[in-house]
Amino acid sequence: MHHFSACLLAVAVLCISSNGYAQPRLDRSTQFMGNCTAGSNVEQCDSREEICRRFVNAFSQPRASLAACRKACKKLGYRLPQRYASLRNCGNIITHGAALCEQECYRKYRKQ
Repeated sequence: MHHFSACLLAVAVLCISSNGYAQPRLDRSTQFMGNCTAGSNVEQCDSREEICRRFVNAFSQPRASLAACRKACKKLGYRLPQRYASLRNCGNIITHGAALCEQECYRKYRKQ
């Protein structure tokens, strides 16, 4: 009986700690897109997904260093307002995307 109770306790602990199933981890670009395109300050820009994808490309490319990755994000942040100047309400998403892009650089190159 003692063995049966120990097994039940082990199963209960396993179920509680894992919610009964393993949750898949999202890749960084999927997480970035979710963070970049969400929020009340970016909702009005019709090109937000396209803009955020450009930032994904910036931090996803292999770079020599953290500084090079951050530079790519900043450069894109400066160039995009010119490209999307005719679109209204996209300034916030460009600023938001550039900041998130730099955060991804820190995650990717944190040991440098």
